[in-house]
Amino acid sequence: MRPSVTFLKLGLGGNQGTDRHRDVSASRSFVVDFERQMEGIAKAKAEGVYVGRKSSIDVAKVRQPAADGVGGTEIAARNISRASVYRLLDGAAA
Repeated sequence: MRPSVTFLKLGLGGNQGTDRHRDVSASRSFVVDFERQMEGIAKAKAEGVYVGRKSSIDVAKVRQPAADGVGGTEIAARNISRASVYRLLDGAAA
């Protein structure tokens, strides 16, 4: 005698036409595209091809006043964002 098997559908697959399914598919697609782009950037950086955007801020115009004791907020008043000033002072950018 053969054992019998019964399948029970729990509705986990969902109807492919539902909004939820489309949202999940779009999210997965976004993640896959993002990961592929990040892999490409990492590969280009390893090959020395991708160097990023050139700095639009003269680093000396930030570091020299800071060395003279001028605060970050006062330096930022010279048309540079405070975040950029502190990023340069912390050494995160060259």
